[in-house]
Amino acid sequence: MERGVLTLAVKKPVYGNMAYNLAVSIKLPNPDVKVQLICDDEAISELSEEQKEIFDILTPVEGKYADMNPGELKVNMYDLSAFFGGTLFIDADSIMFPTSDINRLLGTLSGYGYQ
Repeated sequence: MERGVLTLAVKKPVYGNMAYNLAVSIKLPNPDVKVQLICDDEAISELSEEQKEIFDILTPVEGKYADMNPGELKVNMYDLSAFFGGTLFIDADSIMFPTSDINRLLGTLSGYGYQ
């Protein structure tokens, strides 16, 4: 089962940078975990193409979602999610410790509805 983490970065480049740091902190100990970033152009404007490659899926905020604030986007994130076999949303301003095993966490939560 493919497992993934969903995060969000919009409106300011600082959120794109934080999302990048989160993705690196997830991928370092768990390279098989997919990371999806829901973002707008402003948030990822300071990331290099190489940095963007850390994300398995970049989902642009467009259409009816383009004018939503971050809180509204979080409420609607399921519409934008890639729906991995197990998906965990983590705020971009978070970071995983290098010893964290997100696979274990997702395995523990498997079969349960969680938020």
